[in-house]
Amino acid sequence: MMKSLLEKVKPHIKENLEKDKEKYPSSYKRIISELSDCIIVSDVTLGTLTTLSGYSGEYLSTVNELYNMFEE
Repeated sequence: MMKSLLEKVKPHIKENLEKDKEKYPSSYKRIISELSDCIIVSDVTLGTLTTLSGYSGEYLSTVNELYNMFEE
């Protein structure tokens, strides 16, 4: 069975997301739900990807950089 994107998101991004779980519960739930349901990055909404990129600790400006938030 293929891994969901939630399983493939890079550990430091997931850790940063978990830290804000209480502060932004609606965003957290939306991101977790969408990443759990998707197995390829192109199925994730741009809104979720850009919100998630804020947890990367870097400024992400290209589509490739958004894809690089996930492990192979």
